Amino acid sequence: RINTGTTWQPAIVSDRGILFRTKVGDDTLLYDINRTTGQMRVLKLNQNDPNKFSQAATAKCELTHRRF
Repeated sequence: RINTGTTWQPAIVSDRGILFRTKVGDDTLLYDINRTTGQMRVLKLNQNDPNKFSQAATAKCELTHRRF
């Protein structure tokens, strides 16, 4: 799960990477983190077509593992 500040969102974790979605205001954002490259894409849901996302941003991430 991903802590988005106010709530925890379920995340899909696979060998390929991490995928999760969250809402910011009226917008739905989809985060896609590639485990191999560390590339994170932020996709914004198209309000008119729920099956379409437009790329909002990319960033480089370093994935680390922590035990609590």
